[in-house]
Amino acid sequence: HAEAPPRGVEAPKVESTTRAKPEEVPEPGFVIIDLGVYGKFKVREGDWRLFVEVVESTCEPVSEGVIKRLPPRLHGLFRHMWKWAIVKYSVKAGRWVVDYRKLRVIRAR
Repeated sequence: HAEAPPRGVEAPKVESTTRAKPEEVPEPGFVIIDLGVYGKFKVREGDWRLFVEVVESTCEPVSEGVIKRLPPRLHGLFRHMWKWAIVKYSVKAGRWVVDYRKLRVIRAR
């Protein structure tokens, strides 16, 4: 990795070519589930609570067990999060878990 410049020497200024987009904020009643490089999903706040509740209370080790308990509007979110191991079955816990380290929930301000 690059060495820090010696004390008293100014590091060259690097101009950023990509402007940081202002953070997307959902309208009241919605949340944005930010999965980083894997995309963002906008869902109703109540749907996100339902999603977490259903996922974390499902003890069946197959993904279809979770899907059949979720309303159809949340199937895409589950499949996407499952594909990237953001939701997974924990043998130790004996249930499905959401890996909160891999996502960020952006709420309306």
